[in-house]
Amino acid sequence: MLSYQLFATPPTGFVQLLTDVFTIFLTHWQPLVAIALFQILSFFGACYVLYNVTNILFANTIAQIIESYSGYSRHYYDYNGDANNAAAAAAEVSIFALGLPQLLAIYCLWAIVLSLVSSIYTGAMTHAIADIYAGNSPSISLSIGVGWAHKWKIYLFSLLLSFALAAVLFVTIGISMSFGSGVIVELVVFFIVLTVLVGTLMLGAVPSIVVEGKSPIEAFFRSWNLCKSHVCFIFCSCLGFWAVIDFVMVFIYLILYQFPVALTAFNIVVSVGIMPIGTM
Repeated sequence: MLSYQLFATPPTGFVQLLTDVFTIFLTHWQPLVAIALFQILSFFGACYVLYNVTNILFANTIAQIIESYSGYSRHYYDYNGDANNAAAAAAEVSIFALGLPQLLAIYCLWAIVLSLVSSIYTGAMTHAIADIYAGNSPSISLSIGVGWAHKWKIYLFSLLLSFALAAVLFVTIGISMSFGSGVIVELVVFFIVLTVLVGTLMLGAVPSIVVEGKSPIEAFFRSWNLCKSHVCFIFCSCLGFWAVIDFVMVFIYLILYQFPVALTAFNIVVSVGIMPIGTM
């Protein structure tokens, strides 16, 4: 059991931070790995259910799109490369316009469900790590239960943050179109810096939701208050942490390169299971 008290003795340097992270993992790796494995299983289970629901609810739409694509494919290739490329493009667009509302419904269904799964286990991992840092032994069921209870708050916070960044992106594109190509580089740099800065300032939002019970709106202000005085340290620590993760990943890739099946399985596990690591 660790002697740490939550937020009482925060690390003051990257080496100490990395030491704390690995100490937490090494002393309580069983519940953390179990939560990550539950996330992987839940993700694949959700994909299986969504696949079947999609086939049941939108079978006719999918069949019509496939049938229409088969009918238009010859028309497309007949015009492709000719002067009448507009007709070819129109033929391709008409295929997707046929079932656009249903396709959007399918996309929204998958996006919402999978985002909620991610939110549940992001909250679960956050609660487990907070429990460890407070000197307790985390309970897998309790942490997942807390993640489940806060899933909508975490999801809505992520949604609001994404909408805010998307709005800034659209404004940036609009400004670049108004002023011409001369300001594109500056605007791209501005958007990247802003995204990194906002991501750094909002890193405390999910812990404030899970640990302190803040609402999605309150989480923005709470994270700002927690992170505004430590932006450089937080950013550099995250950068260094992910650099270490990337180095380990490259090392594993080099080992598994000769085993394509194992490498494919590793890619799938990492793509699903790596998401909660960001909460550490």
